[in-house]
Amino acid sequence: MDASEIQKEIDAVKAEADLMKEFGDICAKSNNKATLDRVLRWALDRFGMGGMPPAVGQKKGKLDNNVIIAEGEVDTKEIPGIAILSEDGQFRLTVRDLKAKNLKDAAIRLVHVAIRAYTKLTGKTTAPSKNVILPLLKDWRVYDGNTRVAISRHKGVLRKGDEMSLDFHSQNDADQFIEEILDENVKGAWSPAGKGRK
Repeated sequence: MDASEIQKEIDAVKAEADLMKEFGDICAKSNNKATLDRVLRWALDRFGMGGMPPAVGQKKGKLDNNVIIAEGEVDTKEIPGIAILSEDGQFRLTVRDLKAKNLKDAAIRLVHVAIRAYTKLTGKTTAPSKNVILPLLKDWRVYDGNTRVAISRHKGVLRKGDEMSLDFHSQNDADQFIEEILDENVKGAWSPAGKGRK
């Protein structure tokens, strides 16, 4: 790396630090947490994970940093583009394309994403099969004999009674699926209507 490249990196780091300081100073002027939450949500939606590549060392779409409060709904939590938990505790996926290759892949992805999002938004360690996962599988038209077997045999999808959870490896898989769902450059070959994308 020559001197000009080193200087460019120094300038980039300085510009980033200046921008962070300026943004921090502006945010510090607000005494209203709800207002600040809305501003930060706007900034995340406008400039954050959905529209820009991740910063160095940051995983795009990482859920731990992407659970926010939806604007205008004090107790409504949301993972933008993935799922929402309403004030009355209703969980709903907002995914439009699972980026799946086929029906079996769609079912596995749906279970992973739903469990991961549900546990992140509710703070629980498991998701109920009967009232959350099963209705989603049916709504997405991925519930049949073959997919039931595939889900039941998946080593990373754990069941205890009606409750479902993911082991460590499947949690990482779920985060990868979410990253792909949020990536506009990734296209799925399967759709709920049963017609592949051209």
